[in-house]
Amino acid sequence: KIPNSVTTAMSRTTQKLQNGVGAECSVLIRYLHPARLISSTILNSSNNERLEGLLVIKKEEKVVNKKKAKCVVFRHEKFEEGTEIYAVERWVKVAKEGAASHYFDPTTTNTTTNATNSPPAASSSTTNPNDAGDDDPGVELPTGYTNFNRSSDDIN
Repeated sequence: KIPNSVTTAMSRTTQKLQNGVGAECSVLIRYLHPARLISSTILNSSNNERLEGLLVIKKEEKVVNKKKAKCVVFRHEKFEEGTEIYAVERWVKVAKEGAASHYFDPTTTNTTTNATNSPPAASSSTTNPNDAGDDDPGVELPTGYTNFNRSSDDIN
């Protein structure tokens, strides 16, 4: 039989610090962007050198290496006032949490809403004879068709 002291020690886990606005973080310099700005400001950095004291401003989706990625945007005292640097969320290590009311929700990003992110428009009538009957309420068939399978029965 295992003593209680051993089982309680094994069941304890360290809780990960929450990322959010006002949090203090560190990131390996090689993962910071824009790369030209970083390399011109921090000279002769080694491959595993970490920049600490990064203050989180916001979280947004950016293009990194030709792919969209969830990024955390920072400011730091080594860079000019108003200069934003960023890193992909995966490479950010939180050293000190910010205020609990400013934690990032793990499922969303703080991006501006545009036409692709807006919810679908509500249908004016709930029983539409042209409705395809699938889960997407915004899909309508052209007049004269009752389903997507084009057959002679569908044409008036």
